Amino acid sequence: MHVNLTTSTLIGQLGAAFNEQTVSFERLNEGFGTLVVQVDQTQYQIALIPDTMVVVTPIGTALVALLVGLTCVSTSNAQFPSILNLPALVTYAMFRQASPLSFEQKKEKAVAFVREQMQQFSVPGMALAVVHKNEAVLTEGYGTKQYGRTDTPVTSTTQFQVGSVGKTFIAVCIAKLVDDGKVQWTDRVKQHLPWTLMDKYAEEHTTLADLLAMNSVFGSEDIDFSWLVGVHSTEEEAVEALARFTTTRLFRAGWEYSNINYEVLGQVVAAVTKQTWFDYLHKAILEPLGMHDTVAFAAQASPAQLSAGHLICHGKVNGPFDLLTDVATSLPLSFGPLAAGSIVSTAVDMAKFTAFLLNKGDGLFKSPSVIAFMTTGHEVIEGPSPLLLEAMGYFSYKPDGNVVGAGYGFDFTGHLLFGKDYFSKNGETMTFMTETSFVPSHELGLVLFMNAVPKGGDLRASFLLAQIRSYVLGLYLDIPESELMSHYTRAMDHIDQFSRRQAEKSTYDGHVFDGKPLAPGGAAIASDVAANLIGAYTAVNAFYGHVNITAQGDGLLLQYGKSSGPLVATEDPSKLLWDAGVYVSPIKIEGPGRFVMQENISFVRQ
Repeated sequence: MHVNLTTSTLIGQLGAAFNEQTVSFERLNEGFGTLVVQVDQTQYQIALIPDTMVVVTPIGTALVALLVGLTCVSTSNAQFPSILNLPALVTYAMFRQASPLSFEQKKEKAVAFVREQMQQFSVPGMALAVVHKNEAVLTEGYGTKQYGRTDTPVTSTTQFQVGSVGKTFIAVCIAKLVDDGKVQWTDRVKQHLPWTLMDKYAEEHTTLADLLAMNSVFGSEDIDFSWLVGVHSTEEEAVEALARFTTTRLFRAGWEYSNINYEVLGQVVAAVTKQTWFDYLHKAILEPLGMHDTVAFAAQASPAQLSAGHLICHGKVNGPFDLLTDVATSLPLSFGPLAAGSIVSTAVDMAKFTAFLLNKGDGLFKSPSVIAFMTTGHEVIEGPSPLLLEAMGYFSYKPDGNVVGAGYGFDFTGHLLFGKDYFSKNGETMTFMTETSFVPSHELGLVLFMNAVPKGGDLRASFLLAQIRSYVLGLYLDIPESELMSHYTRAMDHIDQFSRRQAEKSTYDGHVFDGKPLAPGGAAIASDVAANLIGAYTAVNAFYGHVNITAQGDGLLLQYGKSSGPLVATEDPSKLLWDAGVYVSPIKIEGPGRFVMQENISFVRQ
């Protein structure tokens, strides 16, 4: 048993054990000292050495070992019969003493853990930044930018897509405008942006705070697929097209994640500042912080610094995917800049941004209360179970007391991590994942990048970044390694058990990783079905635009937005698959001239 005792705690316990008799402590040098316990005419000396406590006692008693309540790790010529204080000979006993790791040791253990996880889950490349007390104590890269190419090492200045961490940047832009007195959190969107919604009450009354806290009329499945395939050419066009979008959520129905909220906020920033949201972000935040390698989207990145993306599953890696040309990364290409998630950055730059947030904007903001307000819980997130939170690396959640909140530009706020005050934001694109986490009371922050996204297979890989984040932060919070590993093992076991129960949801995708055909046994679309499908279609929810299905050789080609690909038969003649490359969309034929894509987007023939 490893015992976590500070010197003061040990002295107190010894004093109580010996009926409040004199216990003295003499420090010999840094990290070493002795405790001298005197009972009647007998002295007991305990030498304190880093990681070890050596107990020296005379013949005739085992009081120190028995009454202090420690568990003996190893003894020599020792006999501990029982708490009955029977005679015993103790030459020495060694006990584990919790000694905080040095920063160098923490770094070594953090890096070793990252490398172990990368190897176990076949991750091509990662980057890590840790900030403590306004200093970047760790900024490194591991693995390669391109799978299989050792001549492309990931470094601290390798550029990664940050995904939805871009929402934190947008929230900071709004916060800066609040700090400068140009907007208020509770301003109605319509005060700054002439937007139009079909829900006229929401159009008139939705505030910046509603969008920031994910409490709007937009739902989690709204809009995103149109971005993926490139239905709209620009962000401005997409926000304007909301005038044709049929919303289904009630106004201020509570927290629900939706990317479109931050697209609207990006346009608010542009309207207020008379420049693009990124130009404002660059001038107001990035340039003053020296974040010179952070750009709006992949096409602006340095080709030499930019990482490729990958997909992983059961030890297989698909990629590398070029962010500038490959269909797997079409999301940023559809728009150029995308406020909800196109930003590209590095470990070095994100360390600077992390320190800025931990310092509550010091140097750029007039009032620290503005950033503090961002990181406060503004909406309660209902639904995450203790097991899910554990899988996400949050080990201190108590359903009878703790509340999981959502901040402005942050996913979670609350005492979620080892009982510490905490806030975080993660991000994911087609082929990249990011974690950012903050423990403000300890002036501690972390950023993790991964140039791969799990697709099917072992569900544990989907929670990998979260588990690494909690392990590394735990090291810097002086949580015992045995406790960290226990948390990690238990969480991964729970995820694995859940994954096995949901095997149909975690299958290996032979089409993506092995190039196997989608059609089972060479199935083909029936000629009458194909003939009835050919034509031009319009979405019932007009926001989603138009689809064209044409004959191509012996098959059918579906073109939607900037994406195109063949339609593939399944065993059910009413169900097809649209093979658009890395992503595959289900198609359900509902009748002549009518089909549903992605289970919720209906199209009718024009």
